[in-house]
Amino acid sequence: RVAQGCERLSRARSTRHPPPPYGRRARARRGPDGGQGRRAAVAMAADETMREKWQALGVKEVREVWARNFEAEISNLMLSVGAAGGARAIVALDTEFPGFLYETPRTGGKEAKYGALRSNVDKLSPIQLGIAVAGAEGAVRGVWCFNMCFDVDVDLHTEESVNFLRRAGINFVRHKKEGISSVDFGRRLRCPLLVGPLAPLWLTFSGDYDFGYLLKVLTIGTQLPGAVALFDGMVSGYMPRRFDLQDMLTQGSLESLGTKFGIRRHGSAHTAGSDALLTLELYLKAREENVWLSSGEWAPWSADASGMWNYNTWDSVWSSEASDWNSNTWRIPSHTSEQNHGFNDPRTSQAAWLW
Repeated sequence: RVAQGCERLSRARSTRHPPPPYGRRARARRGPDGGQGRRAAVAMAADETMREKWQALGVKEVREVWARNFEAEISNLMLSVGAAGGARAIVALDTEFPGFLYETPRTGGKEAKYGALRSNVDKLSPIQLGIAVAGAEGAVRGVWCFNMCFDVDVDLHTEESVNFLRRAGINFVRHKKEGISSVDFGRRLRCPLLVGPLAPLWLTFSGDYDFGYLLKVLTIGTQLPGAVALFDGMVSGYMPRRFDLQDMLTQGSLESLGTKFGIRRHGSAHTAGSDALLTLELYLKAREENVWLSSGEWAPWSADASGMWNYNTWDSVWSSEASDWNSNTWRIPSHTSEQNHGFNDPRTSQAAWLW
């Protein structure tokens, strides 16, 4: 009886008109091409909207970010890195911080110099973090200056450094009232687009302190590890591909090298967004002129037959690291389990790798 009922139902359906989405009215709405032209028009309109959004961003305009526009601009940053190729993007970093409570020793080994860095970073807070993004082909995708919450009446600093930054244009009254919470910033930065096995190439100029303060933000204020090898391991866990321009361009400051290569500065010197953009454009210019090859040093970039720039080691690294990521085995290195505060697994930790 069930079989007979199904057969009758099938015959009854076959004699009816097709349902409205497939009937004459629907075909008339879709047009003679079956709707392909309409779908193509919608896709083109979406592409045009995206292009207009990027033009509105102003790729070399330093975008000032405060607490009020933080969520919108951090989303724009993620969009920029994704559009630049994700793991093939280049992200330049610069930080502004309130001086040095402990001077770096002129003599002594790497551990002694790291000891001064650790003491300074643990006690001080960053004032600005600048990030500039470019694609592997060299097109700049955007520049951001994240202005952190900093109170000169409370937070440790040196008067000389604060006065210097005031002259550079940093408004400490506004930082106190409208600055971004370092906790909110750190949680939003813990994103697979920016850190982890498939992170982009991170670029700095004399960037030991830049990475130190970035690591402090990413770990929500956790103290830096006690040994330089552990510090390097933690930085490698978050940013496995990084490059410091000063390792290649050893003669001159960032400002003097920018002038030497004919790069026009956007924004004010000694502000994080402007310095990050200058670092990025200096790298792209030096790469374009094959400075690495002429200096006899190892060149981290090479051009393939199509004219696109590819990082020599990325393709071999992606396969192993991506499998680790997918199999839930990758971990952020930590110097002690007590200080790691549960951040080992970036997807299940209390920081949760939020966008």
